Amino acid sequence: VRPGSRGRRPQTVSMQRSMPAKPEVFPDLLNAFSRTQAAPFVGMEDPGSPSERIASSFTGSASKLTWKPCQVPRRSLRWQPSFLEQPFLEARGGENYSKHFTDQIEVDSPLDLELREAQVSQAQFYETLFRYGYYFDTIPNSYLAPFSDRWTLNIQYRTGGEEFPELMERMWEEVLHDYRQAIRKVIIEHVLKEEKAKKRTGIFFVPSPMPLWGTQAFLGIEGTAGGPPEGWESITSRRTQMANLLMPCSSASATLLDLWHQKYDTLLLVDLPSGDLMDLQAFCAAQEQKMKTVRRSLETWLGEVVEVLKPYSPNCWPVTLLCTQVRGVVDRSIAAFLQFFGPQQMDAFLRVGLQAQGSEIELTTSLEEIEVSLVQVFKDFVVSLSDLSFTVDSNTVTLWSVTLEEAYVQEAQASITKNILHNLERVEAALAPFDQFKYLLVEDVRIKKLSEDTLTQDCVMEELKTLRAVQQNIRSKCAEEISLHMVSIQCSHINETLRSKAEEAIHILLDSILRHLLLRNDHLCNSFEMVVNQVVKKPTSEMELVDLEMYIEEFRNTGLNELLREFDSIREWLSFLFTCENQLMLGLLKEKHFQAIYDSAHWVGSIQERVFHGTNLKREREALESKFKEQRNKFLEDLEGYNEQVDQLSECGNLRQVDEYLERIQVLKNNFTRAHVEAEKLNAKEKRFGWEVRSPFEQLKRGEHALEPHFALWTLAYNMEESMRSWMKGPMFHIDPTKVDFEVRFMRKEAVRLRDLFLAGGGVVYPAEHVKMDVLAMDLEEEKISAPAVVANQLNQQAEQMQETHLKLLYALCNQCLQGRHWDQISGTLGTPLEPDSSFTLAKAIEQDIGHFIEDLQEISDAASAEYQVELAADAMEDEWKTLSFTFESWKSTGASVFTEEKLHKICQLLDDQLQRTTELKGLMAAEPWEERLDDWEEWLQSMSEIFSIWGKLQQLWTSLEVLFSGRDIYKQLPADIQTFRKVDKYWRHLMSNLQSHPLARDVCKMPQLLENLSENQQQLQAIRDRLG
Repeated sequence: VRPGSRGRRPQTVSMQRSMPAKPEVFPDLLNAFSRTQAAPFVGMEDPGSPSERIASSFTGSASKLTWKPCQVPRRSLRWQPSFLEQPFLEARGGENYSKHFTDQIEVDSPLDLELREAQVSQAQFYETLFRYGYYFDTIPNSYLAPFSDRWTLNIQYRTGGEEFPELMERMWEEVLHDYRQAIRKVIIEHVLKEEKAKKRTGIFFVPSPMPLWGTQAFLGIEGTAGGPPEGWESITSRRTQMANLLMPCSSASATLLDLWHQKYDTLLLVDLPSGDLMDLQAFCAAQEQKMKTVRRSLETWLGEVVEVLKPYSPNCWPVTLLCTQVRGVVDRSIAAFLQFFGPQQMDAFLRVGLQAQGSEIELTTSLEEIEVSLVQVFKDFVVSLSDLSFTVDSNTVTLWSVTLEEAYVQEAQASITKNILHNLERVEAALAPFDQFKYLLVEDVRIKKLSEDTLTQDCVMEELKTLRAVQQNIRSKCAEEISLHMVSIQCSHINETLRSKAEEAIHILLDSILRHLLLRNDHLCNSFEMVVNQVVKKPTSEMELVDLEMYIEEFRNTGLNELLREFDSIREWLSFLFTCENQLMLGLLKEKHFQAIYDSAHWVGSIQERVFHGTNLKREREALESKFKEQRNKFLEDLEGYNEQVDQLSECGNLRQVDEYLERIQVLKNNFTRAHVEAEKLNAKEKRFGWEVRSPFEQLKRGEHALEPHFALWTLAYNMEESMRSWMKGPMFHIDPTKVDFEVRFMRKEAVRLRDLFLAGGGVVYPAEHVKMDVLAMDLEEEKISAPAVVANQLNQQAEQMQETHLKLLYALCNQCLQGRHWDQISGTLGTPLEPDSSFTLAKAIEQDIGHFIEDLQEISDAASAEYQVELAADAMEDEWKTLSFTFESWKSTGASVFTEEKLHKICQLLDDQLQRTTELKGLMAAEPWEERLDDWEEWLQSMSEIFSIWGKLQQLWTSLEVLFSGRDIYKQLPADIQTFRKVDKYWRHLMSNLQSHPLARDVCKMPQLLENLSENQQQLQAIRDRLG
């Protein structure tokens, strides 16, 4: 560092106080305890800045320095430090430091004898020298006061060095080097006056120590013979004067030291227990109370400090001493807390219990809470003395407090946390024996679920033995208290809880079995009662009779034995439970259990008498069979009545009474449907009575079979009447002839089938012998055939007339292809106007005798259909072009596009096909109304065919010549052809680009002069091709 410039004071370096780092090979010699820097003492007449004073507060012990008579040791090594009880090299790692020195200690030399007398080995001696040299060289310049400006000015004034800058530069380096070396020696020797510093740094003695002040006579620069000059004050008086003037040793400091040692030197911020167990909350509360008490004591102390410092100037207040004393309280508390939670701490002081939490066993105070709370106590007392201050004559001083960020605090906290966690790990490990029993906490759930299943006696016995064995294991193996380092676990409550859970599981199991047995017994009694109630009922029907007989027989064979076995099983279970848990069962059994087993035993003794000897079913069977036969005969009479009504339908033949006949038929169908159900019931009763032969009820089958033709006949008559009314009186031009044709054909077929059926004797229940009549002779012998056959023949004739006459008229006039011109032709044929009108009916057409012109009308209708087909063909050809579009592909790398060969061929083929179809359509007679349209379409197709023919040739020429004219050599040979090709090429690219924007093929005809332009460009390229050969 260069000396400070004139008029400026060198800058000081601010430091923060911290404890030494954890032990290492070379721990720091100095730390941030110092609040001033080391510098030569210049006296109090002109003290200058605080950094120019010799500081005495590098370490915590500096506050305790006092002036005491001292003797100069004859030799620097004549002492035996207490910390040399074990070799220092073992603590530092065993490095051999003698290799760093060239000179070796000779045997029996004065130095060797002195080392042996001091009991210091050569290894320790070399290590001390090496460490002393290391710390001497590594004291930072920041701990040294800058070179004073006054000294700089004085040297410059005396040397006049401005004329020799290089010489002055070297001189300044020497001055600064000597100055720093001297200050470093003073610092290291001052620090090593404290035993703690020696232990921490591993320096056992100070080589070549500076003599203590006052131990040698002053000799002056050249030496003074005979002692100090006259007029000099004695050494004692100077020491007294310095004791009053020096900051660390002023009278105020001495007073404050005496005050502190008398009352406050033993203060601790923690109240550590000495044997009694307490809860975590009580421990934390005690520490908090202790911190408040100590803080109040220190506030009282600060009041006394104020009284001591009032006579002194603020510049002379020993603030560092006060801060050190307050910090010492924290330091001692930290040390006590470290020792209390150290590895040697064996006694427990925290009391925690165990509790059940769900399916787990947990501490009443969690390990995490213990750790956090104890560490928080440490943090709280470390900062509990923050912001201590005092005020003297409006001058307020805040003492320097300890913070959690300081290195030694953090190390202490880490050590405490480590020890706490280590002890808590033991706590957690101590809970392991309870893991084998914690399943008991939810054992009731398993037992309840187990009880829902069917249990065997072996299974129950195994469960009871297991639970009783677990209870015994808890009593014999689980301690009531587990005393560990730091924590005592109270286990009596959880042991009792586990035992009670096992007992509860036993109660649940036995209670569940008893409840199940009680239900079984109630079910057994109900079963006996149900049997008795069933057999005492008097059967009122054959079903009840048969069921009762079957029930009694089944009970005799199987039911009774099952109930008796169930009773024996219940008694066996009760006996088993008493064998397993006699005393417990006596407590669980109630009056209801004894009453239940008594009831079931009573039923067992009386059931056979009440069931097998108290009923007589033979008389009941005979009465029910007689009643059933009467019911069956009544049913047969009803069937005969239904059949007579069916035979009466053969006399019905009036078409005006269709609705009446259908209503009678529907009533008969409903009766037959109900008769089917009744017949099934009667057959079922016969089966239950055990009759081998069932009644066939042939009357029912014959009646239904005879009724079916009548239902079909009159349904056909009803439907034909409705349809004829719709066709004749409804809007004729809304009728679909095809649908009418289909319905009429079906009606004729059905009418003929029914006519033949009735002529063959159908439609009666019991047909008589007769000769089948000739259908052609029906008109002559109608009085000899049945009325239904006549009605069927009439329906056939109506349908035939509709099919043969009226249907042709519908086909002619109801053609959807008829246009206005056709209706004009029809009107001309009829001689009266006729148009499709919703008011015109088929009945009107018959009335006007339009059927007389049926052949002419049919010819006009057929022509209209043919013309419509031509129109559809023309529309189809046009529709093919609506969606037809070009497809393109890039031509090599020219950037131009061409038609794909496939699409171009498809378009040309389509044009050829449609030209051929158009020619064929024009040749038809039906095409006359569309002659003009077909001519225009043919002309358009021919034009498109010519365009695409030329277009294809142009594309072929362009693709073949483009390769030729893309080279540069051709420019000189064919300049005129080059110009022509460029013109055509430009047109081609423009044309294809437009087509890509409008790709529909039918849009081509909209391009102006397309055919002329294509033809012209094609001819130009063809000419070039011809010239090129």
